[in-house]
Amino acid sequence: MLGRIVKCGWYFITKTFNCWFSVCSQVITVQVSSICCSFAERLDEIQRRHLSVVETMAHGLMEMKETAAAQQTSLYDVESRIQYFLDRFYLMRISIRLLIHQHCESV
Repeated sequence: MLGRIVKCGWYFITKTFNCWFSVCSQVITVQVSSICCSFAERLDEIQRRHLSVVETMAHGLMEMKETAAAQQTSLYDVESRIQYFLDRFYLMRISIRLLIHQHCESV
């Protein structure tokens, strides 16, 4: 008789836990899905906001070269530093855009 009560109690506890776990996992899934969608939307906004960065950088470099030509100064000593900065800047930009695109496509 006691064995039956223990089995019945264990069955009840197991069913209750499974039901509770099922409800919690559905709530968590909805919350995580909502957070992921919100995060993807923010990333998409960031990506759209920074579409013109390449053109802006190019325009700034052209202005800098024009100013140097007007002042008759040499950019030779600064060019290597500018090139180093641009290499790192565009490499970072490509990497970040790749990660953003990959995340937005998977959501």
